[in-house]
Amino acid sequence: MRKLYDRNEDFKRYVDRYCFKHGKTVDEAVKDYIVIEYGKACKEKEECRKNESAE
Repeated sequence: MRKLYDRNEDFKRYVDRYCFKHGKTVDEAVKDYIVIEYGKACKEKEECRKNESAE
């Protein structure tokens, strides 16, 4: 999840807001279930964009 945070702007924005709201560091936040689930959705969206651009 940390690599996704570094490369995906949507996920980064979400994690930053989550950290601010819950007083956590990025490394703590990316271990939380809700953040992981959002990260999975971001990964899927990223993969779909790659597939669309490859066609």
